[in-house]
Amino acid sequence: MENQGIIELVEDMVKEEIRNGNLSKSKDVLCMLPEIVESVSIDENKVRESIEQCLSTSNPFNAFLNLLGVQLIKKQKTINTLVESAVLQSEDSENIDKSYTKQWLTLNVKDFSSILLKVSQKLYELENQANEIYDDEKKRGDDLFVRYEKLVQEHNKLKYSCDMNEKMVAERIQYILSLGGKEEVSDNEQLIELLRDLNIEVYWDSNDAPLDNTVMFAEYKVDDETMVSTKPCLIKDGTVYIKGMRFIKSV
Repeated sequence: MENQGIIELVEDMVKEEIRNGNLSKSKDVLCMLPEIVESVSIDENKVRESIEQCLSTSNPFNAFLNLLGVQLIKKQKTINTLVESAVLQSEDSENIDKSYTKQWLTLNVKDFSSILLKVSQKLYELENQANEIYDDEKKRGDDLFVRYEKLVQEHNKLKYSCDMNEKMVAERIQYILSLGGKEEVSDNEQLIELLRDLNIEVYWDSNDAPLDNTVMFAEYKVDDETMVSTKPCLIKDGTVYIKGMRFIKSV
């Protein structure tokens, strides 16, 4: 069997195993087997060296046959036959096809089929193991994601609650500060410090403030002069946190 014939046979066997097998992700591995077979060839130099070693012995014919695993029973008769044959064919020796040695290669289909099945089964086992690991990791990842989502929701609820409580405290302090007015700021220094701990600054007007009066305060006109007052503007992170109010005597 020529080498190309062996390769084609291996390719057919591999294709058949892929069709009948259970592989899904490792098919390319089996497809490499023909390439492995293709890399096998007869080392003609080694063959030549072996023959030369046989010729250097006292009985080259017997040595050569032993090299091929053949033993002479009737040595003399066989040797005479070989000599006569060699003499008759000496003139045609140069016409021997050199590609003939490639026909020395053969494939034990039964053995190769068994090996192919073992390789396929092993790959299938590895695929199953990889799938199990993937499924376990995916489940663990999904569980962690569910826990993460739950924690995010809880965090958002707590943050919302905290923000609302913070705003309620700030609004209450704004109201207390408005009762005394700007003149009594020193009496309410602790409340102002509490707001600063929350990163909130108190402004009674736009002086030294990062924003304009129109943005910081809403103005309302009142007829009763006793109602004239100011609620300070509370600014956090450079933006209005709680807008101030100014009650102005209407003219």
